[in-house]
Amino acid sequence: MAAPTTPAAATVALTCQVYTEPAGDTHDIPYRLGFAVTAPEAVRPGESFTIAVQPEPLTFSPRFSSLVRDLRLGFVPPRGADASGGTLSGGSGLGDTEPYTERVGGVLLLHAPGPFVSGTTFTLPCLTWTATAGPDGVVEVALGGPDGTGPAWGYHWEQPSKGMNGVVTGRPDGPALLVRIRVTEA
Repeated sequence: MAAPTTPAAATVALTCQVYTEPAGDTHDIPYRLGFAVTAPEAVRPGESFTIAVQPEPLTFSPRFSSLVRDLRLGFVPPRGADASGGTLSGGSGLGDTEPYTERVGGVLLLHAPGPFVSGTTFTLPCLTWTATAGPDGVVEVALGGPDGTGPAWGYHWEQPSKGMNGVVTGRPDGPALLVRIRVTEA
């Protein structure tokens, strides 16, 4: 099995649409998600290896919400490799219900039901794939929504003191590549 490298940082820029009730207001905000990705730089055809994607800690601002629920984060599983479904490990401050994954339209969705209290830092679990490299080219893992069209990031938010709640859905602003691994004989 190929040896993993030191974790590398990956950041994805998103445009998030915020929907607010009861007003029915919709507006866009910029957002960034960070990840530490551990994977080999190169593998040989047919070689087994692991890819681990650890989301950076998150803290929602109490200025905009007091509680967040039903957080979703979509990953395009390793392309160019035969990969297992992905396993979750670790995480902290995740609320009352354990996170889980679900396959939807070629995407692996990480669900974290929460609830998450704004102003409190939490860490989503690490997602790890065991993969076998294809015959040549590259292996890539990216952030993305179902079938490349749906949101890659989203959650429900509440601010009861103001009588407001809503939904945030985020799509990457451009390529959302988290890691690229070369498949080579050398």
